[in-house]
Amino acid sequence: MLGVTAAGAIFAYLVEDTHHALLQHITRIQVIPQDDYLMMDNFTLRNLEILSPSSPQGKSLLDIIDKTSTPMGGRLL
Repeated sequence: MLGVTAAGAIFAYLVEDTHHALLQHITRIQVIPQDDYLMMDNFTLRNLEILSPSSPQGKSLLDIIDKTSTPMGGRLL
């Protein structure tokens, strides 16, 4: 819950102190339960070759499982 409070404080700072005008896309702040997702740091993503291969001729896991045919499908994946 402290994260939501901190995010709200940052949002208030942007709106009130910096008068940032391009914030209409932010419509809500919510907590994402960590039990629902697996969090991986950059070191883990790189070593497991999830997003990019470690060698130029290699393939990432994403390259192998991405059989989507539309951009929307790719975003969903």
